[in-house]
Amino acid sequence: MDEKKQDYTREYIIASALILFAGIIILGGSLMISSRFVGVKPENPPTSQEDLQPQSASTGEIGVIDIDRVMREHPLIQEGEPIAKEKFKAAEEEINKLPEQERLQAWQAKNEEIMRDMQKQYVEPARKEIDETVDKVLDQNGIKTCLLNTNVFRGGVDITDEVIARLPK
Repeated sequence: MDEKKQDYTREYIIASALILFAGIIILGGSLMISSRFVGVKPENPPTSQEDLQPQSASTGEIGVIDIDRVMREHPLIQEGEPIAKEKFKAAEEEINKLPEQERLQAWQAKNEEIMRDMQKQYVEPARKEIDETVDKVLDQNGIKTCLLNTNVFRGGVDITDEVIARLPK
């Protein structure tokens, strides 16, 4: 393989891995929020017809959050991104030493390993801290329901900036 094509392939593989890492961060955050902040907590299932009525703050407001932005700006995620790049680059150098026929399989295995490690070390703790911070912001503002900003056409109290400001540093 000529050097120009090899450089392109290397850059493509690194870019693909970083996009996958970002996708896991975003998808993980979206799943966390969509299952967590639409009213009923799994640990407190509805027990009566009254529990099934829409809940809103005493002010009548509903919280809105840009969870993708919160995840991107979380200190753990920002710390993990350059580490992920380094790990992918080191993996690439290691894999390029292998015969060409073995590279794709080796890359897939190494990519999964790196992503699993990054998820465990950075994404999961960040999601836990975000969940706790959102709970505090909602409680302090008297808001009982929070939706993803992508699901709200108009209205709602955007708590994104306040959540970001209160994240552990």
